[in-house]
Amino acid sequence: MLAYLDTERCRMWFLRDQLDDPDVTDDTRCGRCDTCGGIDVPTDVSEAAVVEARERLARPGVVVEPRAMWPTALANLGLDLKGRIRQAAEPGRAVARLTDLGHGQTLRELFAEPTRDTTVPEPLVRAVIEILGDWRPAISEVAGVVVVESMTRPVLTRDLGDGLSRFVRVPVVGRWAVADPTVPPGHGVANSAQRVAAVTRRYQLEGDVPAAPVLLVDDQLVTGWTLTLAARAIREAGATAVLPLVLATRA
Repeated sequence: MLAYLDTERCRMWFLRDQLDDPDVTDDTRCGRCDTCGGIDVPTDVSEAAVVEARERLARPGVVVEPRAMWPTALANLGLDLKGRIRQAAEPGRAVARLTDLGHGQTLRELFAEPTRDTTVPEPLVRAVIEILGDWRPAISEVAGVVVVESMTRPVLTRDLGDGLSRFVRVPVVGRWAVADPTVPPGHGVANSAQRVAAVTRRYQLEGDVPAAPVLLVDDQLVTGWTLTLAARAIREAGATAVLPLVLATRA
């Protein structure tokens, strides 16, 4: 690919030569590509395009679509779950993907930190506030916050949940708490059924959930099953809707 970009020969000749086209010769020319003189591709970028690109990179917010179906073979793992997920979360929000530019760089640096005492950095605080502003009217109906407990970054998720509670002016009403710490974080991540079984064993809902929409808070989304099972438990406890909010998503 780099050689294709750097070549001064006909680009169609280059491609055909790479594919061992028997009819291509040293004199083959397409007459249409930029090196043949058929087109003139400008290399300058307008200031308006630069400004627009910068604004887009700086703007946080990725829609997190909820899981719709349970994985197959859960019965083999002792779980009576199959078909469509009937108590699913609403579409949620993430600040950015870990692969993104802009906020993605801040998130990559955040999750590269091994410390358990990491709080939410100021740029991400501002990004979350901007997301909440764009997430109306749904976010204005939230009556409580539930925080996903983390053993690897307990301060981060607690700090995020407490900050959201103060900003939205609703209480933290519960935790998706670690009930079985012998199940390690990320266990079963390579297989959906195994991941559902691991999350089921690892967590339980603690708290008093209101009969209203609830904001569910976690640091990052990897497979989506932690949030899916948390949302199911919160709905079963009486919440009318669950809105997930995470700092980062891997997809």
